[in-house]
Amino acid sequence: MKIFFPEEYPTQAPRLFFNPPLFHPNVYPSGEVCSSMLNSDWKPTYSIADLLLSTQQLLAYPHPSHPAQAEPFEMFTLDRDAYEARVRELAKQQCFKAKCELYDNVSTEQKYLGMDVLPDENSRREFNKKSQVIELDLDENAVEN
Repeated sequence: MKIFFPEEYPTQAPRLFFNPPLFHPNVYPSGEVCSSMLNSDWKPTYSIADLLLSTQQLLAYPHPSHPAQAEPFEMFTLDRDAYEARVRELAKQQCFKAKCELYDNVSTEQKYLGMDVLPDENSRREFNKKSQVIELDLDENAVEN
């Protein structure tokens, strides 16, 4: 996820992008998030935490009244099970791709030893960067998946 802050921020809303773009009714093919909070409902008093929580909520509960992509919108509204299965499959593919890219950077010795761990802090950061992982500790009681 990338957040772009205009010079007029906080009076003008930032822009949120997913790279790669998500298969989601409220994410444009460019990866930009379509949200009323980022448009007509924006208030300069909103914090970055508000923005991220709103985006998290939007991802979990799409707004069919603001479609940004036709295919995910149609699947979401006509066949929710097919939509959810497609999202899960695409997420697995992206995670597998990121893990493979990281694995290519692991030494032959570590591969031989079957080490399925990230060898050091730099590798963990690189893995998070490549897989577009956003680590938020918004609730101390939340369980990590």
